[in-house]
Amino acid sequence: MKTTTYTPAAKAAAAKLPAHLIDAMAEITGAKGSPHVIVAAYQRERDLDVDGWPGQATLASLWEQLRPGPIETQERIEHAATVAVKYKLGRGGYEWLADELGELADCSGFVCWALGLSRKPSPVGDRVWWSTDSIRADAVGDQVVFRQVEPGSQAAFVVYGDYRLGGAVRQGHIGFVVDPETWEGYDCSSSQSRRRGQAVTCRDLSFFGRRDSTVWCVPVWWDA
Repeated sequence: MKTTTYTPAAKAAAAKLPAHLIDAMAEITGAKGSPHVIVAAYQRERDLDVDGWPGQATLASLWEQLRPGPIETQERIEHAATVAVKYKLGRGGYEWLADELGELADCSGFVCWALGLSRKPSPVGDRVWWSTDSIRADAVGDQVVFRQVEPGSQAAFVVYGDYRLGGAVRQGHIGFVVDPETWEGYDCSSSQSRRRGQAVTCRDLSFFGRRDSTVWCVPVWWDA
């Protein structure tokens, strides 16, 4: 068996990977040892270039294996409603495929986390900062990560972008509708954070239906 030589840069890059990604590769391959050894084992199993460097091809491959489908996404969302989360604009959703949301999040960060995405440009193919504006624009436009679906679709996201009210710019919002007939669903909101001390809750999301700009969408990897 050919011996793989690892560069110092590859070792350093692998060592910087979040522990949950190394753990995922180890679970898939059964490999043990240093992070670069586990990365190399994953690359070997997936017929990638074996160098121990967790580059875009390696991370994209891992993403394709682990990205959550509709059932897992809903389970992650429901779990987030059981742990303490405070609303903070611009927070949450920075580590893709992370197990936990964290103590602070806004609505876009919450949704990115639920889908295993990073809200900042990441190796999985997206090249934008994910916000309510960019999620909506992607769903009605290029559909790189989100695609638009019919209003009233089961288990779908609803989103509207920033808007002006009384001369001031107001933040857009995004939520996940579980039951379109009753509008029951989950979101991460500043109002619930203030009133209940918990930002992620299950509640009536019918206010989305009163906005003409609201778009219904799901990730592109969910079956059509």
